[in-house]
Amino acid sequence: RFVFFDFECQQDSGDHIPNLCVLQLCCHFCIQSKDPCPYCDSYWNQEKEMVMKGPDTLDQVGRWFIRLAGRRMVEGGTANRNVKKSSQVICVAHNFKGYDGILMMQTVHKHAIAAPEVIMTGGKKGYFPHFFNKPENASYVGPYPPQETCDPDGMNAKEREKFLKWYHERKQDTFDFSREILAYCQSDVDILRRSCGEFRRIFLNDTGIDPLASSMTLAAACNRVYRTHYLPLDTISII
Repeated sequence: RFVFFDFECQQDSGDHIPNLCVLQLCCHFCIQSKDPCPYCDSYWNQEKEMVMKGPDTLDQVGRWFIRLAGRRMVEGGTANRNVKKSSQVICVAHNFKGYDGILMMQTVHKHAIAAPEVIMTGGKKGYFPHFFNKPENASYVGPYPPQETCDPDGMNAKEREKFLKWYHERKQDTFDFSREILAYCQSDVDILRRSCGEFRRIFLNDTGIDPLASSMTLAAACNRVYRTHYLPLDTISII
């Protein structure tokens, strides 16, 4: 089973404070579809997507992951280390190593002593006015936010030119913040889930090895393929 997720954050205070998280839930049968699945829907209580939002988003997500892991949770640690931990769920985020994972590990550390194994992979996002994500704008409906809120100065020249064209085509549109941030986060997670599903299908068909279940990195997955299919029996490989 798989969980794909992404955070959106407010950052006007100088810290990244999550105020929205979208999680999509699936198994290897339905990883590329949102249709009902007879194999995993009962496990997920018929929920293919979960949305957690508000000032306590990070705590909501942390508690959900701890419950998913089968641990009895108490503030600051686990009450019973003999509670069986599930090892059948793989969680993947766009940028676990540099962003989403740091946030998630903060709340996991807060609510449980042992941290889960994680897949440190990432991906690029589209355009969204992240600097407009402030508490006072939570109910904003009006003209599109200023282009500076999308941080064009943080883009390279080619990407900035592409963004400015995109922005000028949309700057007269009405911008509903709560709707747009949810759609943006859902799209990110949907792309992540479907692309990982296609990568897994190709890799599994070609090698017989599940890269998401067996390895933490692409290099580790390739090394496993080498050891499984190409390394002669009773030999040691020196790289």
